[in-house]
Amino acid sequence: MPSEPLHIAFAALYDPRDPRRGSGTCFFIGRELERQGHRVDYIGPIDYGDRLPLATRVLKRLARQSGRRYRTFQDVLVARRIGRKIESALGDSSPDLLLTNDLSIAAYTRCRCPVVLYTSMVFPRRLEEMKHPWLTGHFGPNVLSCRWVNRKGLARADLWCFPSDWGVDLALDYGLAGGSDRAMRIEFGDNLFDPPSADIAAGRSFRRILERGALRVLFVGNRDWGLKGGDVALEAVRELRRRGVAAELDVVGSQPPRTPAEEWIRIHGVIDKLDQSERLIELYATCDLLLVPTRAEGFGIVFVEAAGFGMPSLSFDSGTGVNSAIHHGETGLLLPLDSAPNDFADAIESFYKDPDTYDRLSRGARRFYQDTANWRRAIERLIDAARTRLLERSGPESPR
Repeated sequence: MPSEPLHIAFAALYDPRDPRRGSGTCFFIGRELERQGHRVDYIGPIDYGDRLPLATRVLKRLARQSGRRYRTFQDVLVARRIGRKIESALGDSSPDLLLTNDLSIAAYTRCRCPVVLYTSMVFPRRLEEMKHPWLTGHFGPNVLSCRWVNRKGLARADLWCFPSDWGVDLALDYGLAGGSDRAMRIEFGDNLFDPPSADIAAGRSFRRILERGALRVLFVGNRDWGLKGGDVALEAVRELRRRGVAAELDVVGSQPPRTPAEEWIRIHGVIDKLDQSERLIELYATCDLLLVPTRAEGFGIVFVEAAGFGMPSLSFDSGTGVNSAIHHGETGLLLPLDSAPNDFADAIESFYKDPDTYDRLSRGARRFYQDTANWRRAIERLIDAARTRLLERSGPESPR
């Protein structure tokens, strides 16, 4: 099997070299590809919104009037435009493969090289079963368009990589021939500039928390307080204190609608990973538990980042990407979707009765990060899959 460095065209709708876009995931993928010696040509950002087609403008106006969502980049006419722009950017180059996180790019970019999709999820074929707020309220005609673009993107991609079993299942649900041979789970890594210290993880124990006298709970929700379960986290810690447990809460990113008055709550606001990375790393290093009771995620990189520091995580057993980012009973705990803040308080209080459980989860979290959920391992698996399934071909490929 050839092991020479690959020439990879890495395309995204935004600039994949910008660590502030897309949670920084594309940036860290590209950085690790380069670290492993591959040549990466970055394509993006793609300006697809200038002078939209008339039909698209009409549909967007109707969607806006009806209060519905509209995914412009997965409008068929716009997706075709995106594909042409990617083709123009490729020019006469001959990369070994085209890597993208976007279904529109995969669907409408004609190229002779294999196409690899590495993204958190696809637009669901059975949208009516999705409860996630990001996947509700879409304009009917746009739903049909999104499904068409996603089906076409999957059909044209040679390899489908998702960080979670949920992402794989959503892709397989489109029922495309050979899907099971093309789909695989490759967990994302942490989007931190400095890798989590093994020493910090090794130094964790519940005995030290008891000696310190206070349990520090961390909530990180960078989009929406309600969506990430901030209210559940806050009430769970309040319940712990009502029971006499000395618990504190550090809140990063999204904030409660009204700033709590309690002195044991510390609101840190949005922390820029690029300019303020040391602040976030300090919180990961000094807090004891990550509590983000979100009801749906494509994966949940925050859980991986916490795992790198040996910090167990708690969330809902939503059946989405969270279930691949937290392994129940190994790296953290997943509670049923109908759980109340009191139930999360029960789960946390159980560590006081059985400290060994916390220590075991802490060790399991670090092991999961070290062995699986890091960018070095992710890119190694991605490239191995690309070589095995895509690059051992004879003869030139025709444009697709």
